[in-house]
Amino acid sequence: MYKTFIRLTILILIAFYVAPISALEFNEKEGCSPFKNYDAFISFLSDKNTFTPSFVFKWKFPRDQFESFHRDVTCNVIKYKVNDIQVTGYYLTPKTTQQEKRPLIVFNRGGNGSFGALNFVTLMEYLKPFVDKGFAVVASQYRGHMRKQPELYGKDEFGGSDVLDVHTLIDIAKSKNEVDDKRIFLYGVSRGGMMSFLVGKTRSDIKAIAVHAGVSDLEAELEFRPEMENVYQALIPNYQENKEEALKQRSVLHWIDDLPSEVPIFLVHGTEDERVSADNSIKLFKALRSKKRPVCLSLHDGEGHLFSNKNKQINEVIDWFNAVSYGDANETNCVNSNT
Repeated sequence: MYKTFIRLTILILIAFYVAPISALEFNEKEGCSPFKNYDAFISFLSDKNTFTPSFVFKWKFPRDQFESFHRDVTCNVIKYKVNDIQVTGYYLTPKTTQQEKRPLIVFNRGGNGSFGALNFVTLMEYLKPFVDKGFAVVASQYRGHMRKQPELYGKDEFGGSDVLDVHTLIDIAKSKNEVDDKRIFLYGVSRGGMMSFLVGKTRSDIKAIAVHAGVSDLEAELEFRPEMENVYQALIPNYQENKEEALKQRSVLHWIDDLPSEVPIFLVHGTEDERVSADNSIKLFKALRSKKRPVCLSLHDGEGHLFSNKNKQINEVIDWFNAVSYGDANETNCVNSNT
């Protein structure tokens, strides 16, 4: 009873701080690609990487992939306000004349500040595959991604006020006629996994959560990667004075009971991840399973933080979201699952 009261209180507070749809301040601009054609795209990459032959980029980014993005995807840049902070996001849908409700993927990126920020290549490689399968996709850069003019663009707090940036963008997406607000999925990669759980624990409209290489206990992870303390020190407000509590607030293992009990969770991790130990996903899986929560774990032997085969990485998540969407997801049909 007490836990239910706490959860309802959190939901009320979030509803108070996140503006209602009618009060949201945002504008959209169509077109996410700065390149007029494929040759301009390859030239840009070659100019930025002078020691890499252009044929390498042509092999990595085939012409048909580039042209398919422009031909088959409608991509809009969204500039929106969150408590007077200017934030940038992206909204992608299939380019079609068909009028139908589409499930929504909320993509939460990894990295911090400008490191790991979304760009055209990210949109083409990681978000377009979801659009190709009929999903609408929305993704936030998070505040402070340019690391300049914090009074205007804010500062990345690594799971602090920036969580509101995702909440607000979800509400913007829900205002779209083509979005099915009964099928909203969170997909987080690395730091984005933390963001997904922080968002998911305070919303009642999330259908499922998938996390790739996410951190479930930031303090314990410092033993695996001590240099991350420099990131926490630089970004988390009042870190030195409030280290233990600040890390717990961002670590889902410390508040599993706050997650909606009916929302299924899919954890994906490479066993040779050099940035985030696979123990994060294994421990979280065991903790969720012990509480009878719907959870799947997919471990990939020999894979690192980002998989060598991006299509395999993404298609696995797409297949699981589709299974959840149609009510077929359970412990026995998780792709490559260790349950």
